[in-house]
Amino acid sequence: ADGAALAFRNGAFDLVVSQDTIEHVEDDRRFVGEVARVLKPGGVFIVFTPWRREHMEKPENPFHLREYSVGTLRALLAAHFAEIRLWGRRWGRELSRTERELDLVRRFDPLGLRALIPRAVRHRVGNLWLRTRRAKPLDRITVEDVEYLEGAPPGSTTLIAVCRAKA
Repeated sequence: ADGAALAFRNGAFDLVVSQDTIEHVEDDRRFVGEVARVLKPGGVFIVFTPWRREHMEKPENPFHLREYSVGTLRALLAAHFAEIRLWGRRWGRELSRTERELDLVRRFDPLGLRALIPRAVRHRVGNLWLRTRRAKPLDRITVEDVEYLEGAPPGSTTLIAVCRAKA
């Protein structure tokens, strides 16, 4: 579907969730306008996007057209939404350690050849490595290992905006 021309009637939805999409959309202003259009008055739009301290029009990720700062995301959303609450998502202490331990192994694969190995096998091997390093294995990671912090503080990897449509 074309996010800048949604094929739904006005006010069709109570809730719209966009996870890791807006940074890929060519016309982000039109996309946000379309989301606002298809929401019922007072409806909620939740948008997840990579968090950057400073807005980037040419990010390192070649698939992203831009990456937002708190200020630029808020400004984009403010044209259509009466209320905007921002949150940051980051790895908790144990998940951060797990990722650091896995990075020790990942650095030996600069060509990304591990992608050729089925995910289940990679996870099994990763879990064995993590257990030998006394880090939390992947099969023990839960939602409690991720932190959600209001206001998108430094260290957040994802910016989450919870927006309420104008009534």
